[in-house]
Amino acid sequence: QRTQHLHDRLEHLSPLQKLTQASLRCDRLKEEYQRMIDYQIERKRSMLKPMIQNYRNSMHFILQRKEEQIRTLQTKAQMSDPALSEKKGWAQVIKEGHPVDLDEITVDDHFVLQNTKRKVQVKALSIESLQK
Repeated sequence: QRTQHLHDRLEHLSPLQKLTQASLRCDRLKEEYQRMIDYQIERKRSMLKPMIQNYRNSMHFILQRKEEQIRTLQTKAQMSDPALSEKKGWAQVIKEGHPVDLDEITVDDHFVLQNTKRKVQVKALSIESLQK
């Protein structure tokens, strides 16, 4: 019995037994790490769909805002285009290269009447006030 005990003890302390135990520990650690990796992958995968949806929603919202800004800028550009806002009979009075009020023109002044389509050189022959 004592020899059996010594035999069991020597077998327990043998390098082969130690290698077997170390190999088992490595296998358990490998399985544990694999479970952790699988869990993290699944967790990240489950987070991916909401992230993609959130990204799409954000991009859709941003694109809508940008389209609205473009429409606003187009409207402003159209409103500030003299050719579109010009009324029939409208012309700018230009004297010596600068826009002036019609009230500043005197008899015999040379000036230019100009709209977006034409430019006319003019001489004031007479001036009549329409105010009474």
